[in-house]
Amino acid sequence: TTGHALTVISVVGHLYNISELLNIDLANIKVAIVGAAGSIGSNCAKLLSKDNKIKQIQLIDVPRKINDVKNLAGNLKTINANIIFSISDNIIDVKDCQIIITATNQPDTLIFPWHLKYGAIIINDAQPTDVSEEVYRDRKDFIVIEGGVVNLKELEIKFDFGLKERGDIFSCLGETILLA
Repeated sequence: TTGHALTVISVVGHLYNISELLNIDLANIKVAIVGAAGSIGSNCAKLLSKDNKIKQIQLIDVPRKINDVKNLAGNLKTINANIIFSISDNIIDVKDCQIIITATNQPDTLIFPWHLKYGAIIINDAQPTDVSEEVYRDRKDFIVIEGGVVNLKELEIKFDFGLKERGDIFSCLGETILLA
């Protein structure tokens, strides 16, 4: 297993949980998926495209993957023709998005304070992180959620992953443990 299935469920679950907790009407916002051509990003997009409440999804990836993103958008339209799918290879296009899913493996951070709409919510599944230190230092109006993390309190995890809670592990590893 790659662990991607549990990761996608975890990331999308965080989106629904935070939108319910903060009373965000998904019909009135735009959701961005950064790394849309990748395994996690594309499957998050597929899962979200089945939701009739969501009306706009911004699909973003690097220029060399933009044809893959266009193909993905075409496939997603067959799942739900009511969603407006925007395609971009420019990270600045997250500026219009209230919720941003990041699912890249880029070695450098991608999201800086000037990229974010006021009150943005980032579900960060990127390893290494896509969110710059400047965002944490200079902005206090946003939320970052570690997207690809699950808690397995029942297991004694002896390795420190550097995550918030004892028992937190990366979803990909959690899927492998659950299958084992």
